[in-house]
Amino acid sequence: MSFSGPSIDGLVATLLTSLRAVAPEDTVARPLGIELWGDRMGATIYGPDQMPPELFADLAAGLLASDDSDARPALAALAHTLAWREAKPLRRAHADHRSRVGPDDGSDLGIGRATPTRAVEISDPRGDGVTLLVDLDQPGSPHSVGVYVDHNLAGLATDLLVGPPWAELDAAGVHREVPGALALDVPLAEARARCEAALRSSDHAAHAPVSPDFDSTRALVERRLDLLPTGGRAPQPERLEDGELDALVADFLAAPEGADLTASEQDEAVWLLELWLDHATTETWGGPLRVSPLLIEQFCVDWYPQSAGADAATAESAPAVLAAWVRYASRVTGRDDEGRDEALDAVREWAPHLPGPADH
Repeated sequence: MSFSGPSIDGLVATLLTSLRAVAPEDTVARPLGIELWGDRMGATIYGPDQMPPELFADLAAGLLASDDSDARPALAALAHTLAWREAKPLRRAHADHRSRVGPDDGSDLGIGRATPTRAVEISDPRGDGVTLLVDLDQPGSPHSVGVYVDHNLAGLATDLLVGPPWAELDAAGVHREVPGALALDVPLAEARARCEAALRSSDHAAHAPVSPDFDSTRALVERRLDLLPTGGRAPQPERLEDGELDALVADFLAAPEGADLTASEQDEAVWLLELWLDHATTETWGGPLRVSPLLIEQFCVDWYPQSAGADAATAESAPAVLAAWVRYASRVTGRDDEGRDEALDAVREWAPHLPGPADH
Protein backbone atom coordinates (compact mmCIF):
# COMPACT_ATOMS: atom_id res chain seq x y z
CA MET A 1 0.00 0.00 0.00
CA SER A 2 1.33 3.44 -0.88
CA PHE A 3 1.17 6.62 1.12
CA SER A 4 -1.97 8.54 0.15
CA GLY A 5 -1.04 12.01 1.44
CA PRO A 6 0.74 14.76 -0.52
CA SER A 7 2.75 13.57 -3.51
CA ILE A 8 6.06 11.96 -2.64
CA ASP A 9 7.85 14.29 -5.09
CA GLY A 10 6.38 17.25 -3.23
CA LEU A 11 7.31 15.75 0.12
CA VAL A 12 10.89 15.13 -1.02
CA ALA A 13 11.16 18.70 -2.28
CA THR A 14 9.87 20.05 1.04
CA LEU A 15 12.26 17.88 3.00
CA LEU A 16 15.27 18.97 0.99
CA THR A 17 14.31 22.61 1.34
CA SER A 18 14.20 22.19 5.10
CA LEU A 19 17.53 20.37 5.00
CA ARG A 20 19.20 23.25 3.17
CA ALA A 21 17.76 25.73 5.67
CA VAL A 22 19.45 23.85 8.51
CA ALA A 23 22.64 22.87 6.68
CA PRO A 24 23.39 25.35 3.85
CA GLU A 25 25.67 24.13 1.10
CA ASP A 26 28.60 26.33 2.18
CA THR A 27 28.46 25.21 5.82
CA VAL A 28 31.61 23.80 7.37
CA ALA A 29 31.11 20.14 8.35
CA ARG A 30 27.83 20.05 6.43
CA PRO A 31 27.35 16.26 6.83
CA LEU A 32 27.09 16.75 10.58
CA GLY A 33 24.54 19.51 10.03
CA ILE A 34 22.49 17.19 7.84
CA GLU A 35 22.63 14.48 10.47
CA LEU A 36 21.41 16.97 13.08
CA TRP A 37 18.63 17.87 10.65
CA GLY A 38 17.66 14.20 10.62
CA ASP A 39 17.47 14.23 14.40
CA ARG A 40 15.24 17.28 14.23
CA MET A 41 12.94 15.52 11.78
CA GLY A 42 12.72 12.52 14.11
CA ALA A 43 11.86 14.76 17.04
CA THR A 44 9.08 16.53 15.15
CA ILE A 45 7.05 15.41 12.14
CA TYR A 46 8.65 12.00 11.63
CA GLY A 47 8.40 10.79 15.20
CA PRO A 48 6.95 7.38 16.11
CA ASP A 49 3.20 7.11 15.43
CA GLN A 50 3.14 10.50 13.71
CA MET A 51 3.28 9.20 10.16
CA PRO A 52 1.65 6.14 8.54
CA PRO A 53 4.10 3.23 8.20
CA GLU A 54 3.74 3.10 4.40
CA LEU A 55 5.14 6.64 4.14
CA PHE A 56 8.68 5.52 4.84
CA ALA A 57 8.91 3.03 1.96
CA ASP A 58 7.54 5.62 -0.48
CA LEU A 59 9.81 8.31 0.93
CA ALA A 60 12.85 6.07 0.49
CA ALA A 61 11.87 5.39 -3.14
CA GLY A 62 11.30 9.09 -3.73
CA LEU A 63 14.71 10.08 -2.34
CA LEU A 64 16.46 7.40 -4.41
CA ALA A 65 14.61 8.52 -7.58
CA SER A 66 15.43 12.21 -7.05
CA ASP A 67 18.24 13.78 -9.03
CA ASP A 68 18.79 16.40 -6.31
CA SER A 69 22.34 16.08 -4.94
CA ASP A 70 21.01 16.38 -1.39
CA ALA A 71 18.63 13.42 -1.74
CA ARG A 72 21.26 10.76 -0.93
CA PRO A 73 22.59 12.60 2.15
CA ALA A 74 19.00 13.10 3.29
CA LEU A 75 18.28 9.38 2.92
CA ALA A 76 21.47 8.51 4.83
CA ALA A 77 20.63 10.94 7.63
CA LEU A 78 17.05 9.71 8.02
CA ALA A 79 18.14 6.08 7.84
CA HIS A 80 20.54 6.63 10.76
CA THR A 81 18.44 8.96 12.89
CA LEU A 82 14.94 7.46 12.65
CA ALA A 83 15.55 4.36 14.74
CA TRP A 84 12.00 3.12 15.27
CA ARG A 85 10.57 0.04 13.59
CA GLU A 86 8.26 1.86 11.16
CA ALA A 87 11.27 3.60 9.58
CA LYS A 88 12.96 0.30 8.69
CA PRO A 89 12.29 0.79 4.92
CA LEU A 90 14.54 3.86 5.00
CA ARG A 91 17.38 1.89 6.56
CA ARG A 92 16.92 -0.99 4.14
CA ALA A 93 16.83 1.31 1.11
CA HIS A 94 19.96 3.12 2.22
CA ALA A 95 21.81 -0.16 2.84
CA ASP A 96 20.76 -1.51 -0.56
CA HIS A 97 21.91 1.71 -2.21
CA ARG A 98 25.31 1.55 -0.49
CA SER A 99 25.78 -2.08 -1.55
CA ARG A 100 25.16 -1.11 -5.17
CA VAL A 101 27.37 1.96 -5.41
CA GLY A 102 30.34 0.57 -3.49
CA PRO A 103 32.49 1.93 -0.65
CA ASP A 104 34.16 4.71 -2.66
CA ASP A 105 30.93 6.46 -3.59
CA GLY A 106 30.57 9.72 -1.68
CA SER A 107 27.09 10.76 -2.77
CA ASP A 108 25.82 10.36 0.81
CA LEU A 109 28.64 12.61 2.13
CA GLY A 110 29.82 9.76 4.35
CA ILE A 111 26.86 10.11 6.72
CA GLY A 112 26.59 7.07 8.97
CA ARG A 113 30.10 5.84 8.12
CA ALA A 114 32.11 7.31 11.01
CA THR A 115 34.87 5.21 12.55
CA PRO A 116 36.34 6.04 15.98
CA THR A 117 40.12 6.35 16.02
CA ARG A 118 41.10 7.62 19.48
CA ALA A 119 39.80 9.17 22.68
CA VAL A 120 41.38 12.03 24.58
CA GLU A 121 40.75 13.35 28.09
CA ILE A 122 41.28 17.10 28.50
CA SER A 123 41.50 17.90 32.19
CA ASP A 124 40.98 21.21 33.94
CA PRO A 125 44.02 22.00 36.14
CA ARG A 126 41.63 23.16 38.89
CA GLY A 127 39.91 19.79 38.87
CA ASP A 128 36.50 21.25 38.05
CA GLY A 129 35.90 18.76 35.26
CA VAL A 130 37.18 16.93 32.20
CA THR A 131 36.22 16.83 28.56
CA LEU A 132 36.20 13.35 27.06
CA LEU A 133 36.73 13.74 23.33
CA VAL A 134 36.23 10.97 20.78
CA ASP A 135 37.96 11.41 17.43
CA LEU A 136 36.25 9.95 14.35
CA ASP A 137 37.22 9.40 10.77
CA GLN A 138 34.29 9.86 8.39
CA PRO A 139 34.69 10.02 4.60
CA GLY A 140 34.92 13.69 3.70
CA SER A 141 34.23 14.99 7.20
CA PRO A 142 36.48 13.77 10.02
CA HIS A 143 35.27 15.20 13.31
CA SER A 144 35.15 14.76 17.06
CA VAL A 145 32.43 14.61 19.68
CA GLY A 146 32.88 15.34 23.35
CA VAL A 147 31.21 15.13 26.73
CA TYR A 148 32.07 17.56 29.51
CA VAL A 149 31.95 15.82 32.90
CA ASP A 150 31.42 18.36 35.68
CA HIS A 151 33.26 17.35 38.85
CA ASN A 152 31.59 20.12 40.84
CA LEU A 153 28.27 18.42 40.12
CA ALA A 154 29.37 14.87 41.03
CA GLY A 155 30.14 13.80 37.47
CA LEU A 156 27.11 15.06 35.57
CA ALA A 157 27.42 15.61 31.83
CA THR A 158 26.61 19.29 31.38
CA ASP A 159 27.85 20.03 27.87
CA LEU A 160 28.14 18.10 24.60
CA LEU A 161 30.56 19.03 21.84
CA VAL A 162 30.62 18.37 18.11
CA GLY A 163 33.54 19.85 16.26
CA PRO A 164 36.75 19.46 14.24
CA PRO A 165 38.96 16.39 14.58
CA TRP A 166 41.43 16.27 17.45
CA ALA A 167 44.42 16.94 15.19
CA GLU A 168 42.97 20.35 14.29
CA LEU A 169 42.06 21.17 17.87
CA ASP A 170 45.51 20.13 19.08
CA ALA A 171 47.28 22.15 16.38
CA ALA A 172 45.21 25.20 17.31
CA GLY A 173 46.16 24.75 20.96
CA VAL A 174 42.58 24.79 22.15
CA HIS A 175 43.33 22.82 25.31
CA ARG A 176 46.33 25.04 26.03
CA GLU A 177 44.13 28.12 26.36
CA VAL A 178 43.82 27.15 30.03
CA PRO A 179 47.31 27.06 31.57
CA GLY A 180 48.07 23.69 33.04
CA ALA A 181 45.36 21.78 31.17
CA LEU A 182 46.43 18.29 30.15
CA ALA A 183 45.39 16.16 27.20
CA LEU A 184 45.89 12.43 27.61
CA ASP A 185 44.82 9.47 25.52
CA VAL A 186 42.34 7.09 27.13
CA PRO A 187 41.16 3.68 25.90
CA LEU A 188 38.08 3.87 23.70
CA ALA A 189 36.12 1.47 25.90
CA GLU A 190 36.88 3.53 28.99
CA ALA A 191 35.83 6.73 27.21
CA ARG A 192 32.50 5.13 26.33
CA ALA A 193 31.89 3.92 29.88
CA ARG A 194 32.71 7.31 31.39
CA CYS A 195 30.62 9.28 28.91
CA GLU A 196 27.62 7.00 29.31
CA ALA A 197 27.89 7.15 33.12
CA ALA A 198 27.94 10.96 33.00
CA LEU A 199 24.91 11.05 30.72
CA ARG A 200 23.01 8.69 33.03
CA SER A 201 23.85 10.92 35.98
CA SER A 202 22.41 13.90 34.14
CA ASP A 203 19.25 11.94 33.37
CA HIS A 204 18.78 11.10 37.04
CA ALA A 205 19.45 14.62 38.30
CA ALA A 206 16.59 17.02 38.86
CA HIS A 207 17.03 20.07 36.61
CA ALA A 208 20.60 19.30 35.53
CA PRO A 209 22.21 22.58 34.36
CA VAL A 210 23.01 21.48 30.81
CA SER A 211 24.07 23.66 27.89
CA PRO A 212 21.38 25.10 25.56
CA ASP A 213 22.13 22.67 22.69
CA PHE A 214 22.60 19.61 24.93
CA ASP A 215 19.33 17.92 23.98
CA SER A 216 19.55 18.66 20.25
CA THR A 217 23.12 17.31 20.05
CA ARG A 218 22.74 14.31 22.31
CA ALA A 219 21.47 11.77 19.78
CA LEU A 220 24.41 12.42 17.43
CA VAL A 221 26.90 12.11 20.28
CA GLU A 222 25.29 8.89 21.52
CA ARG A 223 25.44 7.35 18.04
CA ARG A 224 29.20 7.97 18.10
CA LEU A 225 29.51 6.45 21.56
CA ASP A 226 27.67 3.37 20.28
CA LEU A 227 30.54 2.84 17.85
CA LEU A 228 33.06 2.44 20.67
CA PRO A 229 33.96 -0.93 22.17
CA THR A 230 32.23 -2.01 25.35
CA GLY A 231 33.82 -3.44 28.46
CA GLY A 232 35.39 -0.28 29.84
CA ARG A 233 34.92 0.92 33.39
CA ALA A 234 34.22 4.40 34.68
CA PRO A 235 36.52 5.23 37.63
CA GLN A 236 34.70 5.71 40.89
CA PRO A 237 35.19 8.96 42.81
CA GLU A 238 37.39 8.95 45.88
CA ARG A 239 35.52 8.31 49.12
CA LEU A 240 36.95 8.53 52.65
CA GLU A 241 35.65 6.83 55.77
CA ASP A 242 34.61 8.94 58.76
CA GLY A 243 37.80 8.05 60.61
CA GLU A 244 39.91 9.17 57.66
CA LEU A 245 38.05 12.48 57.48
CA ASP A 246 38.56 13.05 61.21
CA ALA A 247 42.27 12.30 60.80
CA LEU A 248 42.47 14.79 57.94
CA VAL A 249 40.94 17.57 60.07
CA ALA A 250 43.29 16.71 62.93
CA ASP A 251 46.28 16.83 60.58
CA PHE A 252 45.16 20.24 59.32
CA LEU A 253 44.80 21.65 62.83
CA ALA A 254 48.27 20.39 63.72
CA ALA A 255 49.80 21.76 60.53
CA PRO A 256 51.26 25.30 60.34
CA GLU A 257 48.19 26.56 58.47
CA GLY A 258 45.80 25.34 61.16
CA ALA A 259 48.07 26.28 64.04
CA ASP A 260 48.01 29.90 62.90
CA LEU A 261 44.28 30.12 63.59
CA THR A 262 43.03 31.55 66.86
CA ALA A 263 41.64 29.19 69.46
CA SER A 264 38.05 30.15 68.62
CA GLU A 265 38.72 29.77 64.88
CA GLN A 266 40.16 26.30 65.52
CA ASP A 267 37.03 25.34 67.44
CA GLU A 268 34.82 26.49 64.56
CA ALA A 269 37.11 24.85 62.01
CA VAL A 270 36.07 21.38 63.18
CA TRP A 271 32.41 22.11 62.39
CA LEU A 272 33.06 24.11 59.23
CA LEU A 273 35.44 21.53 57.76
CA GLU A 274 32.95 18.78 58.52
CA LEU A 275 30.59 20.61 56.18
CA TRP A 276 33.33 21.21 53.62
CA LEU A 277 34.41 17.57 53.58
CA ASP A 278 30.82 16.35 53.44
CA HIS A 279 30.30 18.51 50.34
CA ALA A 280 33.63 17.53 48.81
CA THR A 281 33.14 13.79 49.23
CA THR A 282 29.42 13.40 48.55
CA GLU A 283 28.41 16.16 46.15
CA THR A 284 31.55 16.69 44.06
CA TRP A 285 34.43 14.71 42.58
CA GLY A 286 38.14 15.21 43.05
CA GLY A 287 38.67 14.31 46.68
CA PRO A 288 38.61 16.26 49.94
CA LEU A 289 41.77 18.22 49.20
CA ARG A 290 40.65 19.69 45.88
CA VAL A 291 40.15 23.45 46.02
CA SER A 292 39.10 25.71 43.16
CA PRO A 293 37.32 29.05 42.83
CA LEU A 294 34.16 27.40 41.51
CA LEU A 295 34.14 24.80 44.27
CA ILE A 296 34.53 27.48 46.95
CA GLU A 297 31.74 29.57 45.44
CA GLN A 298 29.48 26.52 45.28
CA PHE A 299 30.17 25.64 48.92
CA CYS A 300 29.58 29.18 50.17
CA VAL A 301 26.55 30.01 48.04
CA ASP A 302 24.71 26.66 47.88
CA TRP A 303 25.93 24.08 50.35
CA TYR A 304 26.65 26.03 53.53
CA PRO A 305 23.31 27.90 53.62
CA GLN A 306 21.41 24.61 53.23
CA SER A 307 23.47 22.55 55.64
CA ALA A 308 24.80 24.74 58.40
CA GLY A 309 23.10 25.72 61.60
CA ALA A 310 22.54 29.41 62.19
CA ASP A 311 25.80 30.00 64.03
CA ALA A 312 27.32 33.47 63.89
CA ALA A 313 30.67 32.25 65.20
CA THR A 314 31.06 29.76 62.36
CA ALA A 315 30.19 32.37 59.75
CA GLU A 316 32.60 34.89 61.28
CA SER A 317 35.44 32.35 61.37
CA ALA A 318 34.86 31.09 57.84
CA PRO A 319 37.15 33.52 55.96
CA ALA A 320 40.15 32.63 58.13
CA VAL A 321 39.38 28.89 58.32
CA LEU A 322 38.73 28.42 54.60
CA ALA A 323 41.80 30.46 53.66
CA ALA A 324 43.93 28.29 55.96
CA TRP A 325 42.38 25.16 54.46
CA VAL A 326 43.16 26.36 50.93
CA ARG A 327 46.80 26.96 51.86
CA TYR A 328 47.02 23.57 53.59
CA ALA A 329 45.39 21.64 50.75
CA SER A 330 47.51 23.44 48.15
CA ARG A 331 50.71 22.59 50.01
CA VAL A 332 49.79 18.94 50.59
CA THR A 333 48.75 18.37 46.96
CA GLY A 334 51.56 20.42 45.41
CA ARG A 335 49.21 22.99 43.93
CA ASP A 336 51.01 25.80 42.12
CA ASP A 337 51.03 29.30 43.56
CA GLU A 338 48.72 30.66 40.87
CA GLY A 339 46.07 28.03 41.54
CA ARG A 340 46.34 28.57 45.29
CA ASP A 341 46.03 32.34 44.94
CA GLU A 342 42.96 32.01 42.69
CA ALA A 343 41.30 29.88 45.36
CA LEU A 344 42.25 32.37 48.08
CA ASP A 345 40.71 35.18 46.03
CA ALA A 346 37.48 33.15 45.90
CA VAL A 347 37.56 32.74 49.69
CA ARG A 348 37.94 36.49 50.09
CA GLU A 349 35.03 37.05 47.71
CA TRP A 350 32.53 34.52 49.05
CA ALA A 351 33.37 33.50 52.62
CA PRO A 352 32.58 36.87 54.25
CA HIS A 353 28.98 36.54 53.06
CA LEU A 354 28.05 33.23 54.70
CA PRO A 355 24.67 33.57 56.40
CA GLY A 356 24.42 34.01 60.14
CA PRO A 357 21.37 33.52 62.36
CA ALA A 358 19.58 36.60 61.03
CA ASP A 359 19.81 35.30 57.49
CA HIS A 360 18.08 31.94 58.07
